[in-house]
Amino acid sequence: MKKGLLIAIDGPVASGKGTIAKLLAQKIHGVHLNTGATYRALAYKCIENDIEFNDKEKVLRVLGNSDIKLTVNENGNTTVFLDGINISEKIYTPEISNGSSAVALIPEVPRKMAFMQREIAKKLAGGGKKVIMEGRQIGTEVIPEADIKIFLSADVTIRAARRLEQYKIKGIDKSLDDEVLETVRRDEQDKNREFGALPKNPEDLGYFMLDNSLLSEGETLDIILTELKKRGLYE
Repeated sequence: MKKGLLIAIDGPVASGKGTIAKLLAQKIHGVHLNTGATYRALAYKCIENDIEFNDKEKVLRVLGNSDIKLTVNENGNTTVFLDGINISEKIYTPEISNGSSAVALIPEVPRKMAFMQREIAKKLAGGGKKVIMEGRQIGTEVIPEADIKIFLSADVTIRAARRLEQYKIKGIDKSLDDEVLETVRRDEQDKNREFGALPKNPEDLGYFMLDNSLLSEGETLDIILTELKKRGLYE
């Protein structure tokens, strides 16, 4: 295994990026950086201040006045701090999910986020850490020099059902039909951002493609580990 390593995992909403990135980090004793949490933190603060997600001037003012930090604990998990307060348990709701995608449509937001995320990754990898970053455009805008770029995908109905399971744990009630429509809407939104868009042709950009619609988390992880071994990135 290389001393320092950069792994980018991209894909649409509820494709399993966060779960697989976390499991992969545990398996290879690496660091999982949940970059989507930075957008969620911004959306959370906008909500707290009654600011509309499409109000570009006010959203950018909030971003400029916010101290968003990602820290990694001894287990390799990411904790999100907003202005010195741990908000990790407050940012996974339907409203904030929609808000994080909406604020990312403002081009200046993903540009600033990408810069911040890139600096965090480079610092960790430079110090010998194995860094797993997941999001929408990690392999294109944040760490295009990644040792491997992985694109996870799954059938839209399966992804919607996965998201419903996440919401159910939090006591949030939604119908599958509504969540399918919401997932399709977010897919289109994420693909058509002016900056930081989800890659439309990842297979042409050097990504290792993996549809996990019919795969368990363990099976998905095993396939990725096998690919890392083929590339000499894991023993």
